[in-house]
Amino acid sequence: METQAPERTSLKFIILYKGIIATIMLLISLISAWSWRNFDTLATWAEINLINGEFQTVELILKPILNAGIPSLKLVARYTAVYGSLIIIALVGLWYEKFWSKILFVGLVAVPLPLEVKELIHDFSIIRLTIFILNLAVFIFLMIREFKTED
Repeated sequence: METQAPERTSLKFIILYKGIIATIMLLISLISAWSWRNFDTLATWAEINLINGEFQTVELILKPILNAGIPSLKLVARYTAVYGSLIIIALVGLWYEKFWSKILFVGLVAVPLPLEVKELIHDFSIIRLTIFILNLAVFIFLMIREFKTED
C-alpha cells in the first residue's frame, strides 16, 4: 500500500511537531530532575538574587520550581521522561510505517486531550487553545488516515 504524497507530507509535519514537543518534554524532565536534586542550592541562589534585586530572574525561572517542591518535581521528571520517550519511540515507528507505532501514537495523542480541555475551562489562554487545536487536528488526521476505507 503506497501512501499518497500530501498525506505523507502531513505525516512528516506531525512527526516534526510531536518531535519538538517530545524534546521539550525531555528537557523539562531533565530540568525537573536536576532541580529536585539541587533544591537547596536553587533556594539559596534565589534568596541571593532577591537580595541583589534580580526579581525578574527569580520570578520567571525559579518561582515555579521553588513553589512546586521536591515531590512534585520528582513526579514531573518521571512522567515527562516516560511520555516524551514513548512519543519518540512512536515517531520513529511512524516514520518507518510500523503498525504498532500507529496504535501507540494515536493513544499518546489522545491521552492528554481531556486534560487540555480541563485546562482550557479552568485557565483559558490563546496558547493553550492553539495547542489543543493542533493536538485535536493531529488526532483527527490520524484517525481518518487509519480508518478510511480503501477504494
